[in-house]
Amino acid sequence: MTPHLIMRHEIFDLVMVAAPILLADLETGEILHATPAMERMFGCKLIGGMVGKNVDDLVPERLREKHKGLRDAYKESPRPLSTSSAMTMSGGNRLVGVRMDDAREFELQIGLVPGQLPSGRQRVVMVVAISL
Repeated sequence: MTPHLIMRHEIFDLVMVAAPILLADLETGEILHATPAMERMFGCKLIGGMVGKNVDDLVPERLREKHKGLRDAYKESPRPLSTSSAMTMSGGNRLVGVRMDDAREFELQIGLVPGQLPSGRQRVVMVVAISL
């Protein structure tokens, strides 16, 4: 491996640990991967503990049906979205997450980036979150 390629792998590894990112199935909302930073933000005590859960579970219970409706609308026309675009979709409401360990709510900003796995079999969305 060349020094440049080694450095790129090191940078990728750093981002995958430090950045609050999750990857979810665009059709079902199932969480496929969450970085340690994302797990900490949402109060997940187990490494890999978010995998298999649904992204709808990351919002307060009173907002889950609305979130599922927004997610269904998004999957029909996936495109990169920032917090301001997501807030417009949600009627101007602030975006709120809920911690898995103690159910405390917190305000956050998100970015959504749709994509497809290299195999082409699964459409995914990458969620980048920043806690406020």
